Amino acid sequence: AARTARDRGMEAATAHADAVSKAWRDRALAFYHEFAVSKPRFTTEDVRIFAHNNGLPVPPDGRAWGTIPRMAAHRGWIRKAGKATARDPAVHMNEVQVWGSLIYKGA
Repeated sequence: AARTARDRGMEAATAHADAVSKAWRDRALAFYHEFAVSKPRFTTEDVRIFAHNNGLPVPPDGRAWGTIPRMAAHRGWIRKAGKATARDPAVHMNEVQVWGSLIYKGA
């Protein structure tokens, strides 16, 4: 039940981001792909910071980012590769997923 509620919340947040900013999900996924091609290991936090610094609007709810790595993993771009401590002070040093790229092309 908890997993279903989590997944529904992330999907609702992503759908809301799409409603507020046209094709937000697709644009976020494109940034994820760019990272997976250019970095062997990274976190969603890394992608999020890069994407927002390069024109992707901040979604109304940060949970919108939750669906993006799932989509990238489903497409075979990434896999779980460990944990790290979040750098964002708002996350209060929680652990975040480290992703290993399956499509990394090197520097």
